[in-house]
Amino acid sequence: MIRLNQCYTCGALILFGGISRDGVRYCGKRCCEEAELDRALDMVPVAVAESEAMRIRSDPCPVCGREGSRVELRASYRATGFLLHTSLSEKHVICCTLCGLKANLRAIAHSLLFGWWGFPFGIIAVPMQVLRNLFAMLPSFRRRISWRFMEAVRMDIAAGILAQGEHPPVLPEGTSATDGRAQGSSASNPQAGEQPRGDAQEGESRPREAPSSSREAPRSPRPPDHGARHQKTPSR
Repeated sequence: MIRLNQCYTCGALILFGGISRDGVRYCGKRCCEEAELDRALDMVPVAVAESEAMRIRSDPCPVCGREGSRVELRASYRATGFLLHTSLSEKHVICCTLCGLKANLRAIAHSLLFGWWGFPFGIIAVPMQVLRNLFAMLPSFRRRISWRFMEAVRMDIAAGILAQGEHPPVLPEGTSATDGRAQGSSASNPQAGEQPRGDAQEGESRPREAPSSSREAPRSPRPPDHGARHQKTPSR
């Protein structure tokens, strides 16, 4: 019976070609990189990503280098029409407020120029993308870091791990990277999870008392001794 290989990432059947890494088959380079990025992402704790996001938030803008403006994750939305097809795209960039406003204005101009050419959804997509850009341009007074910003920082850290040539191992299905680290720590310190064997062996070697099938009958109360009180009368 012929067994067909299946891609580890997308689940597609691999008839010809494919990539094999660490005993796992992928349909292409893209799926292989996505799987490695997901495994590297599991290696980055949330607390590390949050502290790194706080540091990036107070640093100069990574796009223009401007200081004094709060760095955030800015989003811009575009609509592009191709006759009977309309494409909607969304782009996220870590930058300051001014660079985010420029990106939103460029996205609005692109949508107004090239979004109407898609029929019939271009008439609906262009106003929708323009409104989304206008809402993104509103000032944000949020003090806490958004989860999108934190996930973007985690992605950058995971990409840095892969850029250094470190490829995280493939874990069995149903286990996460934290479970793998816990198993590795227990394997390196086997005495941590073992119980003292002395008590266990003593309990195993000690024979159990067999339950008695017959119980002792309760003792009947001793009859009172009346001989001490009454003397025996002599017979006539």
